[in-house]
Amino acid sequence: MVNFEVSTKSLTDVSVILMRLSPTDSSSDALGEIRITPHYVDDELIWSGLAASWPAFIIFGIAVEGLLYRSKNEM
Repeated sequence: MVNFEVSTKSLTDVSVILMRLSPTDSSSDALGEIRITPHYVDDELIWSGLAASWPAFIIFGIAVEGLLYRSKNEM
């Protein structure tokens, strides 16, 4: 088991984590599992993360409203 941490100093920092268990084996035993757990070290990162995801909430709401509106018109 490999444990490591990637620290984020601001919202604009991006880390890509790639993992391969065995460089030569292509069987299913060579597959690994990566768990990414967000840990916000201060309040600034929590609020900036919420602000960055706000457009996704709006788009989701528009899509749900469209589905509900379409289902009402089909009745």
